[in-house]
Amino acid sequence: MPAALLIQYSGGLASLKDRWQVPRMPPTTAGHVLHHILRLGPMHRRDRLRSVLNWMNGSTLLGLAAAKLVGCELRSASRGLIFAHRYSPGLPKASAFTVGNVVLFRAGPEVVALRPQLVEHEARHCTQYAFCLGLPFLPAYFLAAGVSWLLTGDPASRNVFERGAGLQEGGYVERPLRAALTRRVSAPRRLRSSDPLRRRHSSGQ
Repeated sequence: MPAALLIQYSGGLASLKDRWQVPRMPPTTAGHVLHHILRLGPMHRRDRLRSVLNWMNGSTLLGLAAAKLVGCELRSASRGLIFAHRYSPGLPKASAFTVGNVVLFRAGPEVVALRPQLVEHEARHCTQYAFCLGLPFLPAYFLAAGVSWLLTGDPASRNVFERGAGLQEGGYVERPLRAALTRRVSAPRRLRSSDPLRRRHSSGQ
């Protein structure tokens, strides 16, 4: 299966941007990508555990299958992640999303290298997959997105997974509660404040 292999050695890079820099390498097979990833290489213990868990729970395999199905360019990255570039289908509409340890980007590697905060945001989603034991993350995420949409009209603002990964880092703008919900919450407060018995009690009468 044709794909692209890219090996990065972070070497203690200080800045977040440098942390996610990925040098170009010639195309190779998906089998070589898999071989490099399974070696894992030097990484933090937490990243190694996340990588192993997401391979074991099947979510990374699903991410690789999805990336291959739509013709993405696969590149291995630091911290056990796999970048899949130039995702083209219309859904989801986000500029990037994660399945297991696979991060699918609409942009190419040159653009992604300029957005280290987005990469960090997606890496946190990878960790969420591991905590959710893999594929159960998907229905849980969609449920959280539905709740957020009902509350704010936006699937991310009150989504516990997006908030946990960092709204700003993911390029989201937090929206307030819907006006109707705000009125419902404030109405009982107004009624309590206008209650004469409550006013007499608070005044010591």
